[in-house]
Amino acid sequence: MNKIRRSDTCGIHILTKNGLRSDAIIKYNWVEKNMEDGIVLEGDQNFSRVEKNHHIASNRKAGIRATYMASVKILNNQIFGNYGQGVLLVDSSSAHIEKNEIF
Repeated sequence: MNKIRRSDTCGIHILTKNGLRSDAIIKYNWVEKNMEDGIVLEGDQNFSRVEKNHHIASNRKAGIRATYMASVKILNNQIFGNYGQGVLLVDSSSAHIEKNEIF
């Protein structure tokens, strides 16, 4: 388990570009108290999975943000106490969101 906390920007940022693909799996982490979003998933061909994270909490913006054509899966996470949204989908992003506790 990793603890990603108190970053000056976002806690985790997965960015795809130039036609490259990401199938990253972000699992079993505490992502908290970052100055921007907790987790950012960005770009076409971004098929990352965010699952079974114990704390995505107390971030200054959203807990998880998907943007710029990302197509992600967000499963079985505890997302709470963020100053912005728990999960934010913007631009042309999409997500399969299931069995999360968001409060």
